[in-house]
Amino acid sequence: MAVIRGAICAENTASDIAEQAVRLFDEIMVRNSLRNSQVEGVFFTATADLDAAYPAAAVRSKFALDNAAFMCASEMPVVGAIDHCIRVAVVVSDLPQSSARHCYLGKAAILRPDLS
Repeated sequence: MAVIRGAICAENTASDIAEQAVRLFDEIMVRNSLRNSQVEGVFFTATADLDAAYPAAAVRSKFALDNAAFMCASEMPVVGAIDHCIRVAVVVSDLPQSSARHCYLGKAAILRPDLS
C-alpha cells in the first residue's frame, strides 16, 4: 500500500475546482500507472478561499470510483501559506511507498520542489 500526495491551485469557481482536481488526480493515476481498482481512498483538503465545490465530487464522478472512500476537509489556515490550493492524499493498493510518484502541479509546485 502507498499514499501518493499532490497539490494544485484553482480559482474559486465550481468549474475550476472540478477541472483542477480532475487534472491533479489524472496526473497521479498516469504517473503511477494506476488502475481504478487500486484506489482505496482519496482525501482532499482545500484552503478556506476555495468554497465553491467539493473537489472529491468531480473526481469520483469522472473516474467512476464508487467503491473508494472520499473525504474533503479544510486546510489549516497558516500565515503566509499558499492560497487557492487543493491538496490530496491518494491511498492505493499494490504499490510500494518507495515507488510512489507524487504530483505537485503549477503554482503548488513550490510546496514540494523536491517532488515536483
